[in-house]
Amino acid sequence: MRCEICRSTSRAIIPVWVQWCHVPDDCRASPHRISRPSPKALLGEDGRRRSPVEVVPEKLYGVITGDVVGSTKLEPNARARLLDVMHEASRQIRLHFRHDVPLEVEVFSGDSWQMLVADPGRVFRVGLFYRAYLLSEMNLRGFDTRMAIAVGTVDFVPGERVSEAEGPAFRGSGRLLQEMTTGGSAHARARVRFMGPDPSSADSLAWDACALLLDAIVQKNWSAGRARAITGALRSIKQETIGELWDPAIRQAGVAQHLRGAEWGAINGLLDRFETVWANRSSNG
Repeated sequence: MRCEICRSTSRAIIPVWVQWCHVPDDCRASPHRISRPSPKALLGEDGRRRSPVEVVPEKLYGVITGDVVGSTKLEPNARARLLDVMHEASRQIRLHFRHDVPLEVEVFSGDSWQMLVADPGRVFRVGLFYRAYLLSEMNLRGFDTRMAIAVGTVDFVPGERVSEAEGPAFRGSGRLLQEMTTGGSAHARARVRFMGPDPSSADSLAWDACALLLDAIVQKNWSAGRARAITGALRSIKQETIGELWDPAIRQAGVAQHLRGAEWGAINGLLDRFETVWANRSSNG
């Protein structure tokens, strides 16, 4: 994609026909309009729509599938608001993690969602942001969402909808969510589970145990306010700036108190370690 005014190239892959150029410092004209190929140019030889995601064989991806716990028990006005919040959470994901999430987070059945994460090392961070955003904005007692995280290969992504994709990572995430929602499951109360490329490996089982511990912290310690503070911390912004997420804004000391109560130190340590491990795995092939 190239800006029609400054001719700068945009590296972002976003499934819309027009987007604004994000390099104003390199261009004397404003606003900047990105020109994209015509719809016909995005069709393959078979006439089908090309996907904005070029699947790399044998590359590992992350897939997160989730659903809202007890959504059928919500009042009608709360259910309507839930759908708006889920769509806004999806927009926030694309705004703050657009390099990690190449496609729109898909919302379906009124209370379920799914996303594809290009960098498997970021699945916990991105998924936790989505969960924290829902918790902070809904602010309802007992409200929560499940997250079934799977890392694996992807066979194909034929279009711009995550639900159209196929591959081991998608199948694993779906099976894991089904296991979480089964009453007889040993972890039926869990809201976060993890499955690696080899589900029976010691590595996969160890990270699943970490996911269960992470979930226990969230379920026991998070409030709507703490979840809001976490959405800022996950983006690595300063506490003074996080305070501006409230209306009216709160002081840095208040943000720090929320983060301590949410056990952000322990959570951040887990996220950093997970990202380091998977970065090393990627660099070593």
